Amino acid sequence: MKKLLFFAIATVLTLAMASCSKKDSTEDPSYNLVGSWSLTEAKATLGQGGNQIPLSASSVVLKEDHSGEIAYKNLFGTNETALFAWSVEGSQLVLNDSNNELAKLFVGLSVPSPLKFDIKNYSDNGFDVATSFTAKQGDKDVVIALTGHFTRK
Repeated sequence: MKKLLFFAIATVLTLAMASCSKKDSTEDPSYNLVGSWSLTEAKATLGQGGNQIPLSASSVVLKEDHSGEIAYKNLFGTNETALFAWSVEGSQLVLNDSNNELAKLFVGLSVPSPLKFDIKNYSDNGFDVATSFTAKQGDKDVVIALTGHFTRK
């Protein structure tokens, strides 16, 4: 009888622990980000309560080999392209900028790499991104918050 009672308790505890287990927080969701995207509703906010600056990118391409490029107009209206490597970590789009290509978007600022964007409201046709980071302007820290929406082309 004790063996039967022990077996019943062990079974209940095993089932309870299995049903309460959490997903590994580093597990990558199945985001299908490879392709060409339009970046809309993009803006940067400089400092807390600071100025909002609209950002314009004609296209963002995320390739299967995890390289990427963003086409944009610089402050002088000239078309530019910035190259980067990308990956997904959990629910974040990570842009690695080992050649300081993305820093060209932020004239006069030293931008950290990698940049990690939270992915929100994902669907195969689009998703929102948001991040904040501290950039350097000379010896001064500038907090920048970026938001935007990616729409599949």
